[in-house]
Amino acid sequence: MLNTPILPEPVTPYYETDDIVIGRWWNRSITRQVRFSAEDYDEFSKKFQHMADELKTWQQQYKRKAKVLEVSIFAHPWILKRILQQFNTTFSAGHGYGDFSQKGTVKLHLQDAFDASGTHYLLYQNGQKLQINKN
Repeated sequence: MLNTPILPEPVTPYYETDDIVIGRWWNRSITRQVRFSAEDYDEFSKKFQHMADELKTWQQQYKRKAKVLEVSIFAHPWILKRILQQFNTTFSAGHGYGDFSQKGTVKLHLQDAFDASGTHYLLYQNGQKLQINKN
């Protein structure tokens, strides 16, 4: 019997979004929840750009009420560090994620097959970039 590591089965690809409304109409805030999977960095990059494009539309629709972005990603463990780096990159004006991160709150949850509970990060709070804060 060989001592080869048992690798997890690939996850069926998915991409989902939900908007959570909190408060009454005069002080309403909207949280955008995005959940997706990525087997490799190329798949992640495409879904990240798709999310950024949707964020631009979401911000135009809800304006100041668009307050929080919660992203949960189930990814291959080898790309988790690169994913975190991408979320902390400075983007040019007009980029959906970059524009939102300069004014909103961004929470990131990274999971993989070896760590189902994952790691939570608070990356931006009201547009202020924070030190990597694991929860």
